[in-house]
Amino acid sequence: MSCLRIILLILLYLTLTASGSQQEIEDILRSALLQRYGVDDARIEDLKFSGSLDGSLIKGVDVIEEPSGLISFKIALTDGRIIHAKGRVTLLTRAVFTVRPLRRGAVISEDDVVLRLVEPRRVPPGAFKEKRQVVGRFVNRNLSWNMILTENMVDERAFVPKGKKVLIVVESQGFRISLPGELKEKARIGEPAKAVTLQTKRPISGLLIDENTLKVEF
Repeated sequence: MSCLRIILLILLYLTLTASGSQQEIEDILRSALLQRYGVDDARIEDLKFSGSLDGSLIKGVDVIEEPSGLISFKIALTDGRIIHAKGRVTLLTRAVFTVRPLRRGAVISEDDVVLRLVEPRRVPPGAFKEKRQVVGRFVNRNLSWNMILTENMVDERAFVPKGKKVLIVVESQGFRISLPGELKEKARIGEPAKAVTLQTKRPISGLLIDENTLKVEF
């Protein structure tokens, strides 16, 4: 038995009895889908069971691909019974989309893109799954809105030179201040950078989110 399956079985024993709520059961079946297919989320609708669970503990869950292309579940209970479940399953994965047209040569900012969950069949090879992977990079072609960004659409992140004046934005929960500053060294947009405040010359580190802004979080 694989380590992954053992972990899943322990999770099932500790967190759920078969008499649990419909949402709890769907959450466990969703976890089995994520483990099986390596996706980021899954939706299960119209879930139906072949029999009563009767408060028995769940021993294990197998995901079954049927010839029709549908997905079902085989649920083993500790009393020896096997219960089957069927429902409409939609697998989802993360992808980074443009939210506005971008012209060739533009540097991607955080406001230019959004992270969405989509079906894997819609995601092209080389697609980015995190906004931080693309922020600060050059676009090497004209892009329309609502496009999934892939590796062949962008070039390396833009450099901002040492000495560039930036706005240092310090954020914490319920707290935000902005200070004028200056980069201490050459840095790429979208990557960690070091600066000093212009008033006190205090060194500070943060994330260079665009050519004019260093963001610091606590």
